[in-house]
Parts: sequence; structure tokens; C-alpha cells
Amino acid sequence: MSVDVSPDGAPTRLTRDATDHFEYDPTWSRDGKNIAFVSWDDQELAHVQSVRASGGQSTRVTNQAGHYHSPRAGQYRSQWRKGTYTRDR
Repeated sequence: MSVDVSPDGAPTRLTRDATDHFEYDPTWSRDGKNIAFVSWDDQELAHVQSVRASGGQSTRVTNQAGHYHSPRAGQYRSQWRKGTYTRDR
């Protein structure tokens, strides 16, 4: 996932994950230290992931694959509250 976080406005790649999936719907954690986003793969469907704002390997937040969108900050797994993202059927 690339986000415009550099002073010159150039996109900066934050995730170090495989590039065989789409990453979308980023949102900041309440403390500004992490970003949650949805990762989509046609084989595995979607999961909510979290990555440090400084970048690196992301961590999976959801346990079950599905059709997720709109993650929101909370307290789940230290930053993201369970049930604060939408999973379509």
C-alpha cells in the first residue's frame, strides 16, 4: 500500500507484503502509530491488516476471510476493535 506521507508529496510504499493482492481502504489508528487497511486476493478473499505508520510487514487483524471494507480504530489486537470493520456476505 502506498500513502502520500512524504514532505514532497511523493507516494511512499508502507507495506512489505507480497504484491499479488490489492490493498485499499486505509485508516489511521487513534494514536497515529498504525494504519489498518483491507487486503484482497481473488483466492483468499479479503482480510483486514495493520501496518506501522513508518512501514514494514503487516499483521492480519481478521481471522476469517470475507468481503471487508471500512476498518475503524478501536482496541482489537492493541489497535483495532473486533467488529469495527464491515464484512459483507
